[in-house]
Amino acid sequence: MSKRTFLYLLSTALIVATTLMVGTSLFAQQRARRDPARLIAHEWGTFTTVVGEDGSAMAWRPLIAPSGLPAFVHGGKGVDWKGLYRGTVRMETPVIYFYSDRAANVSVHVAFPQGTVTEWFPEAKNKADHSIGWQAVQILPGLDTSFPMESAASHYYPARETDSAPLLVATKNGNETEKFLFYRGVGSFDLPLTVKVTAMSDGGAVALTSPGKNRVAKAILFENRGGKQGYSVADLTADDVRVARPVLSGDLDALRRDFVQMLTAEGLYDKEAAAMVNAWNDSWFEEGLRVFYLVPRKVTDAVLPLTIEPAPAQTVRVLVGRAEIITPEMEAAVAEQLATIDASPDASGELSPDATRKIAKLVAQHGRFLEPILRRVMAKTSDEQAKVQIGYLINTSIGVANAEPH
Repeated sequence: MSKRTFLYLLSTALIVATTLMVGTSLFAQQRARRDPARLIAHEWGTFTTVVGEDGSAMAWRPLIAPSGLPAFVHGGKGVDWKGLYRGTVRMETPVIYFYSDRAANVSVHVAFPQGTVTEWFPEAKNKADHSIGWQAVQILPGLDTSFPMESAASHYYPARETDSAPLLVATKNGNETEKFLFYRGVGSFDLPLTVKVTAMSDGGAVALTSPGKNRVAKAILFENRGGKQGYSVADLTADDVRVARPVLSGDLDALRRDFVQMLTAEGLYDKEAAAMVNAWNDSWFEEGLRVFYLVPRKVTDAVLPLTIEPAPAQTVRVLVGRAEIITPEMEAAVAEQLATIDASPDASGELSPDATRKIAKLVAQHGRFLEPILRRVMAKTSDEQAKVQIGYLINTSIGVANAEPH
């Protein structure tokens, strides 16, 4: 073989190899665009309402009580103005998990047109009252890393007990890592289930109404009274369903299993469903009467439009509605306690130590639900002096003075 022939063959081979490499690279890029790391996104959260006597959701200040969130969560930790927010719905702890077969970057945007985002983690790139967005969220499956932790207990941490990929978000103050994207807020919007208490004098029943195309399929009526629990599961196959107040001989472990089964039937993984139940174990099953139900996906998408780019191969969103019912027993108990409290301020505007102590006991018993209970009691009393005192408690002792809806 001559030298010229050899050089010709060599150059031809190089051209062919280069062409194949370029073609392969372009093919890989096209495939990556078509299949962006085979992402899966799963989300869960809660919409909490307090129902009035007519079955409609009451306006209240759900952030009036301590948040129970760790201090590293962003969004006005310890800032008094948060107590000013009034709404009909407390959007509690939506978390978005990601699963991927390899490292990937995504951008996430959640709109909340009828509400305000109040807390979030990791730090968001684009945060406004009615939306929140994270850019360049790094999904890092298999990353061996630690997540922020504080010594105080919090319902925030159980949400990490899943197989989701660790996330890393670069911020101006350094990198923040977490197992999910977290956000929370307050809003005013209609939910697809009306809850009304009827015939309490005869043992009690709860009327559940969910008409229309976004009908709720199933609901759980739960009660904890004096440390005894009971629950019943109702299939809402008709527009109006009446459910008897449950017998207080239930098994909380059985209820947790039923909850997990309901959540996994909607598409959550087993560990995600268990994490949700564990996160709200103390709150969902505390003293009181309440209804739980699965919010139809179309309603969730309308209330919280979610955009993830590149789009995952699968996106599951499971929001649980929680309707807190103020029972006549609760009203009577609070009214009885109020009768022992002199809420008249002295010349300096301060309450007596005895009144302060009794109010603190009320707050400890009823937390963020005390305000709507007080409003119900105030609406039913004919004692003008009692109305003045209750109004003073609402606006100063358990909240922020002169609170007005935003």
